[in-house]
Amino acid sequence: MMKYILKDALKNEYIFFNPKSVTLIREKNVPADSLDVLFLSGINGIEYAEIAVFDGSKCVFRGIVDEQVETISESGIILEINARSLAALLLDNEAMPQSCCLPDMQLFMERNFSRLGFKEYIGNDKPKSGSMSIAKGESEWSVLEKYCRKFLDTYPRVNEDGVIDISENEGETTVLTNEGEHKIISLSRVRKRCELISEYRVRTLRGNGYEMIINNENAERLGVDSVRYLNAVDNGGVGIASCYQNIKESNELYDTLNLTVSGRVLVNIGDWIVLPDYKLGNLRVNKLRYEADGDNELTILNLLCN
Repeated sequence: MMKYILKDALKNEYIFFNPKSVTLIREKNVPADSLDVLFLSGINGIEYAEIAVFDGSKCVFRGIVDEQVETISESGIILEINARSLAALLLDNEAMPQSCCLPDMQLFMERNFSRLGFKEYIGNDKPKSGSMSIAKGESEWSVLEKYCRKFLDTYPRVNEDGVIDISENEGETTVLTNEGEHKIISLSRVRKRCELISEYRVRTLRGNGYEMIINNENAERLGVDSVRYLNAVDNGGVGIASCYQNIKESNELYDTLNLTVSGRVLVNIGDWIVLPDYKLGNLRVNKLRYEADGDNELTILNLLCN
C-alpha cells in the first residue's frame, strides 16, 4: 500500500492512504517528475506545501505542491494535489549571471544550489579546464545541465532524498514476463521520423558562417531532412559535443516501444527493461506513466530500442 505524507509550510505532517486516483509521470530530459493525486477528504483549511510518497519503506516521490484544489461534489469533498519533484526548485529559480573559469561542482553547490536546500551531490567531479558563462534569465537547472553536458558528458538527476546525481546513469534492470506479477497488456513499436535531426551546421569562428557540417547517417538513410544550427562561439559554453549528443538522442527517440503492464512498476528513467518472452534485448526506460484508480493499477513505459 502506498502512503502519502503531506506537509504544510511549518512542516506539520498529514498522512493519507487510498487515494481516489493517482498519476505519476517521469520522462527523460524533463527534470521534474509530476504527480497528480485525488483524495476523498474533508475541508480542513490546511494549505499543503510538500508531499512525499512511500511504497512500503521506499520513497518513490518527494516534491513541492504546485496546486491544491478542494471540490465539493456528489461523491464528497475531493482534495486534488498537483506536485513536481525536487528538481522543480532548480527549474523555478533564476541563476545569478556570472562567468566561471575552471568550474567545478562544489563551486556551484556553494554559489547556486545550497540555498535551495541541496547539500549533497554524487558523481566523479574534478576541476575542469575551460570556462562557462551563465546568462541573465537562465535557471539553476540550466546551469547544472550545462555543466554536466559540457564537462562530464552526463545528464543530471535529483533523487528523492534531494541529492544531486551527476554520475553516469548505469541504471538497474527489471525483468518482466507474462507469467510474472505484472502482466504484459500490450506492446507496440513506434517510429517517429519527426524526432530525427539530419544535420547540424556549426559556426566555429567569429565572423565566419556556419561552415562546419555534422551529418546523421541514420536520418540520411531514411530520407529525413531536418537541419539545426549551432553558434559554438557565442553560446555561453555549449560546445560542438552537444550536436553529437542531440543527434544520438534523436536516433534513440525515432525508434521506441510502448509497453503497458498491469500493476505498479516504478522504475527510474535510464533503467533497463528485459522482456524474455519477446527477445528484444535490453530496453532503456525513456518515459514512465503510472496510473491508479481504486484497486486498479497500470504502468505505461516508453522504451528506447537503440
